[in-house]
Amino acid sequence: MCAGALAECKRPAAGLELRLAPVPPAAAEAREFVRDRLPVLGLFHLAENATLVAAELVTNSLKYAPEGPIWLSLHLAGVGLLMEVQDCSARLPVFREPDYVAESGRGLHLVAALCESLGWIALDGGKVIWALLEKE
Repeated sequence: MCAGALAECKRPAAGLELRLAPVPPAAAEAREFVRDRLPVLGLFHLAENATLVAAELVTNSLKYAPEGPIWLSLHLAGVGLLMEVQDCSARLPVFREPDYVAESGRGLHLVAALCESLGWIALDGGKVIWALLEKE
């Protein structure tokens, strides 16, 4: 059901969106996609932060939405880059108290620190997590 619902959503321009299978190499594919597209958008200087944000958000989708596709979209925003990651999990992100000895649990804090703003929207059958990275 979720894959069909995602397919019907309004999608960004060709070349600015990547459909990822929910498999471990997806985070690396997301990093490569962002790194390759940012120069075309004139936002090469955001590559380091944007690739990290993409990898963190896609990794969260892999963990919480293993049953459906993941969509990574890039949009030019007046102040920089708007990145969206859409998946089939209705489970919304939660900022947890960071445990500095744990191997996970700090990703959203890292993303929030690298972005001007971060948020999410619940959808019928999934969610979109968005991050705004400003031009420096």
